[in-house]
Amino acid sequence: MTTFYLDASAWVKRYSPERGSVWVETLTARSPENSFVTAEFTMAEVAAAFAAKHRAPKGITLQERDDALSDLLLDCETRYQLVPVSRRVIEQAVDLTQNHRLESRSRNPGGGGKRLPKSCLRQVRASITPVGARCGPAQSPPDFGSLST
Repeated sequence: MTTFYLDASAWVKRYSPERGSVWVETLTARSPENSFVTAEFTMAEVAAAFAAKHRAPKGITLQERDDALSDLLLDCETRYQLVPVSRRVIEQAVDLTQNHRLESRSRNPGGGGKRLPKSCLRQVRASITPVGARCGPAQSPPDFGSLST
């Protein structure tokens, strides 16, 4: 099983169409081989992004905003693992960035994403593949057969 960590920008793409949405939708399609993790605070970041898209000129409608938020919240309750993040965890993450280059698979969907040492992932027993904002239609969907478990 591969566990993916999706940041707020990836979740926005999952629930509100924009460049990269197809790639993220393909990645998050229901599959017993994959699970998804995000920090609890990501829910607020994504909700803020939906609100900003609604307020933008020619933005999404109020109904589209509400539907996207409702779908996200439901999936957070039923499909995704939300990880609480304490100040200590944030400080450890800051320290890790000084010695490890963190890359997302979305920059190179075929591979190349660096994984954190397993000792850093006590709450998630599988390895984590980060997925960030730099995914788009020009990139191919993930090849799940090439991802390690």
